[in-house]
Formats: sequence, C-alpha cells, structure tokens
Amino acid sequence: MNTLFRLEFPLWRTHLGMLMGNGNMGVLVWGEGTRVCLTVNRGDYWDHRQGERVLPGQSYRELVEAFDPYDVEPVNTRFVREERVLDKPGLWWPSSRLPVGRIELELSTAVEYVELDYASGCVSVKAGEACLRLILARHCQQLLIEDKNGLIAGIVPRPAWEWIGESMKQVGFSPPELWEEA
Repeated sequence: MNTLFRLEFPLWRTHLGMLMGNGNMGVLVWGEGTRVCLTVNRGDYWDHRQGERVLPGQSYRELVEAFDPYDVEPVNTRFVREERVLDKPGLWWPSSRLPVGRIELELSTAVEYVELDYASGCVSVKAGEACLRLILARHCQQLLIEDKNGLIAGIVPRPAWEWIGESMKQVGFSPPELWEEA
C-alpha cells in the first residue's frame, strides 16, 4: 500500500498547498521556485469580545437536555452575549478566530515537489538532491523544520497583520512585535 501523497511544484496559492494538521494547529505548504511558504494557523487563537458565554452554573448536560433541532430558543436562553466597547462607537466586531500568518523559506535550490507520508505525518520538500522535512508535533503546537542539507538560505516571517492589519487596528489590536532571533 502506498502511503505517500505528492504534489508537484509550483503550488501558486495557499489552498493548493500540502496540508498538515494536529487538530489544533494547521500548516499549508506551498510556493514556487526557491520560495516555500508555510501558512500557519491555530484553532484556539480567538478574540472573544462580543462572543457568547454559558450562564454561570450551567452544565453541559443541561445544554444537551435543552437541545431541540426545531426550536433553538431553549438553548439560546442559556447563553449570555457579552457586549464590550470597542475603540470606535458603532463598530461591531464578532467573536472570531484570529489569523496567525506565514513563514517564507528561501531555499538555495528550486523545489520539485512536496510529499506527505501518511504513516508518519511528515512532509518532505524535495529540492534537487536535498530535502527538507517538516514535522508537526502531535501533542504540542510546534513545527519542526529539519534541514540536514543546509537548503534554507533565508527566512521571512509574515504575520497576517500585513494583509488585515488595518481592519484589526480599527477594533483595538496592536501590530505584532517581531524580533530577529528566538
């Protein structure tokens, strides 16, 4: 049985990329030429302003018992909406998951393909005779980039702020802070 799935480069857009995930953190591997983009996101990174929360003392069992697919009101009455003031009066910002961004790797050799090994969950980025291995940890939110051949010539962090910073600034977010080395 073949446990490998291969996508030939170039992969021009984010959603054409190879997907990696562990249930909470996801990475899309895409790019073209010598540039490999790792678009990263998390399922637990939320802005809960304007969100709903369960009333104090409410149990999960009571919510299940109140559930009726034809009448949502019994469940809805067990939640309270938090109305919080935003920086701009009249601006409404729904509770939402926040975007993370991407890491761009500049390689010394053009990429031929990316390959997912279903058995291990590892993604290999093949460039000439060399290869990068990407391993997303199962129980913590870490992506290991193994570069035994010295393929990585440069790294550019690109927070989602580059694309949506203006709209995030309007609802009270500050730009992310980047530092040179960890």
